[in-house]
Amino acid sequence: MEQRATSPCLHHGAVEEGANQVTHGALLLVPVTQQSLVFGDHVPQCFVNAWMRFGKRQVIAQTEIFPVLVAKETWAELLAGRSVLCFLDNESAKMDLIRNFSPVLDSFLLLQANAKLDIETQSKNWYSRVPSKSNPSDAAS
Repeated sequence: MEQRATSPCLHHGAVEEGANQVTHGALLLVPVTQQSLVFGDHVPQCFVNAWMRFGKRQVIAQTEIFPVLVAKETWAELLAGRSVLCFLDNESAKMDLIRNFSPVLDSFLLLQANAKLDIETQSKNWYSRVPSKSNPSDAAS
């Protein structure tokens, strides 16, 4: 497969008001075609409820991993065969994605779906951290 140009993709998740408002978003820049695409939405409540079962109160890592999956699924054709720079503003989520492992079951399940998407798209992903104030996808979420 011919290597296609690198595309940066920025992701963001936000948990506000004690997990009553959980949002996510992403920004994809495709320099070759000069495209910029964005999405932002609430994380479906069924996901949040599942992540918080058993009394868990902190779901920010899952909220930060979630838009990575949504972006890869939504923009699969654009990401196929590309090297993709993924910027996140959460260190825990970044490290989970780099290792493709988390001891937290909910994060691990998201990471397995992420690995499946990587195989399907044959994309090569590099995960890096960007400070929240410098993350352009912050507004999307």
